[in-house]
Amino acid sequence: MEDKNGDLWISSHRGLTRAKIAAPEERPVLQFRNFSVQDGLQGQVFNRWAYFKAKNGDMYFGGLNGFNVFNPDSLKDNKTVPPVLLTGFLLFNKSVPIGIKDSPLQKHISQTKKIILKHKQSFFTFQYIALNYIFSENNQYAYMMRGFDKDWNYVGNKREATYTNLNPGEYTFTVKASNNDGVWNEEGASIDVIILPPWWKAWWFITLFSVLVASLLTGFYVNRTNRYRKNQIILESMVQHRTRELKEINKALEEKQKEINLQKEELEKKKNSLQEANTILLDQQKRIIDQNAELDKHRNELESLVSERTRELEIAKKRAEDADTLKSAFLANMSHEIRTPMNAIVGFAGLLNDPDITEEEKREFVGHIRTNSDSLLMLINDILDLSMIEANQITIRKEPFFLNELLDQIYSVHSLHNKKASLEITLNNSLRSENLRLNTDKLRLKQILTNFMSNACKFTDNGTVELGLTKKDDSLNFYVKDTGIGIAGKDIEHLFERFRKLGEDTTSLIRGAGLGLAISKRLAELLGGKIEVFSALGKGSLFTFTIPANIIISHHKISAPSAPLLFESIDWNGKNVLIVEDEETNYLYLKRILEKTNASVVWAENGLAAIRHCESGNHFDIILMDVKMPEMNGIEALKILKEKNPNQLVIAQTAYARTEDEIMLRKEGFDDYISKPIRPADLLGLLSRYLQ
Repeated sequence: MEDKNGDLWISSHRGLTRAKIAAPEERPVLQFRNFSVQDGLQGQVFNRWAYFKAKNGDMYFGGLNGFNVFNPDSLKDNKTVPPVLLTGFLLFNKSVPIGIKDSPLQKHISQTKKIILKHKQSFFTFQYIALNYIFSENNQYAYMMRGFDKDWNYVGNKREATYTNLNPGEYTFTVKASNNDGVWNEEGASIDVIILPPWWKAWWFITLFSVLVASLLTGFYVNRTNRYRKNQIILESMVQHRTRELKEINKALEEKQKEINLQKEELEKKKNSLQEANTILLDQQKRIIDQNAELDKHRNELESLVSERTRELEIAKKRAEDADTLKSAFLANMSHEIRTPMNAIVGFAGLLNDPDITEEEKREFVGHIRTNSDSLLMLINDILDLSMIEANQITIRKEPFFLNELLDQIYSVHSLHNKKASLEITLNNSLRSENLRLNTDKLRLKQILTNFMSNACKFTDNGTVELGLTKKDDSLNFYVKDTGIGIAGKDIEHLFERFRKLGEDTTSLIRGAGLGLAISKRLAELLGGKIEVFSALGKGSLFTFTIPANIIISHHKISAPSAPLLFESIDWNGKNVLIVEDEETNYLYLKRILEKTNASVVWAENGLAAIRHCESGNHFDIILMDVKMPEMNGIEALKILKEKNPNQLVIAQTAYARTEDEIMLRKEGFDDYISKPIRPADLLGLLSRYLQ
């Protein structure tokens, strides 16, 4: 919509955008401003065509979570230039203390004009901030180290800059910032950085080293000259020395005798030293014996630890073998649980080809096929939930809903499927008059209660199965009580373990994969509640699910429901539907459903064929797009189709049935989503939103 200033306001799946035409002297420029949930929007996603402009200029935009109303004249941009400050300085990712000896910082970094670093202080970080507190997370920053960086580094809302291994020299670090509306402080904040060279590259060391080398060379020359002169003097005096030596030989022989006497005394002293050394060796031998005894003690302790660890490993091995046995039993049981409904589906499908069966028998066979298909689908969903729980990837999607409708739906479904004449199913909703409206994951809550009800009906042949709701203190208490076979006390503690099947020790043959309670326990924990079991063998069971009452968001009456859509009265004559599906059987199934609506149906075997149909001039009101296909998948085809025609309605129809898959596909740009297997009522109900 266009406001009175000529600005365009555009809603999308990514928030609200204002497009403004700026007219500088040279040429017009189109400026965009995006608004998000942080600006007060009801959500990121807005509905198509859900907008309105009032006479007073107020604009209304509707989305998934409500609507937003505002007047464009009341929205003012923040034009204040934000001050920029340096807030911290780190060396090797540690804060630098201020004012201590040898610290680069003698004042706070914001008051420091220059930092002198040693060459070893090669990894340092500056921290900074822009003083703008209006949506401060949208503040933007850019920094540059003058003398090293050639240009500004724009780093978004990151508030620190790190440099490593800069060469010795002088630098200037500068940081600038913008406020939440993109107004920049170009002056920013700056600080000088001086990195000193190592001592062996300093001028004083080089000078000292040069003087030392020169001194050594001079000393070597002087020493050689003096030695040569001394040798001459020695040679001249050798004759005189030799003469004196001959005179002194006699005197030396006399002194020799004295030396022999001295050597004798020395040998006596060595003898005494050897005796002292022998004493020391004996002491060392004793210490070695004591150390050997200590080593024997440590060896015994080590053997004890090894034995204890061996026992622990044997226990762990036993547990692993038990787990492997349980998994083997689970796989065998899973094979049975898959083959049983498949046998019924294949068998009754084959009987439908018998020309002698009546119409009533055909309806009965189709009912059996539908029932077993639903059972097989529930089993597949349980396996998918278990795999997501194992990978810790299951998510909770909270949404508002009326509790009475959910309980009535669960009660109605199990009442209709009750084929036991002696079993009565009842609903005791003590809070029905309050008409509670909750904000939690409706699907997961329904999954827990449905599992309780299915188990109760499965293990109860006579008596009653009661679904109920009470409120105590600050908690809501859901319960399912039955008069069935009950559970032995020793089995209750294993009831919620994976690969355990409820009733596997009984003599009766009861179908089930043994996954429901393990999945329900994990879902209950994710919802913030807990499950408890009270049971006795032969006396029935009571399963309770308690959840905090803070999920209640309102107490009011439910508005009257709108008239249901009668699919028999649908007439889409003149509407064109393109089905993009690589499996022909799936296409024929969808075509059969849509033929009753008089819509024109066209088939494309893959994404590439779908693009050819659209480029040939054909107009399609809706495209049902499979995701996983050969040659070109559905996501690639969607992007090309949306690029050529942004208004083209494309709905994903895929076997990717997890909540995360739906979120991912909607983010890719699909207008809506439906998961396989597709029921006729679900498909027609979805298409009616766009074609009615």
